[in-house]
Amino acid sequence: MENQEFWWKLRCLINSRKHARDSLQSRLGYCDWFEVRRWVFGDLESRIQGRVGFVNGRAASQWSFTLMLASGTESEEQIHWEELLPATSEGQWLDYDESSRTLTISPALANPHA
Repeated sequence: MENQEFWWKLRCLINSRKHARDSLQSRLGYCDWFEVRRWVFGDLESRIQGRVGFVNGRAASQWSFTLMLASGTESEEQIHWEELLPATSEGQWLDYDESSRTLTISPALANPHA
């Protein structure tokens, strides 16, 4: 799986969470896009950071996001995109903080091998 396909599939998973209690989609609407702004590699919390957009009818909002990577990931080439996608839209891999407008995606919480 390539980078672009990952982001598309992640959007689909987030949008399929609509039946989850207190879901992000029920609050913000449809996850429309991700924009990667920063790659952080090599430390204990390797991650990708950027912006994510939501649309809900005529309303639109932008939030920050952090996608947590496997500890010690040192380059984009070391990322196994398919392992970052949770097998299901359910679970604790997606967290959000409305006050800071931040979305945190932690694949390891859904995929212990990630």
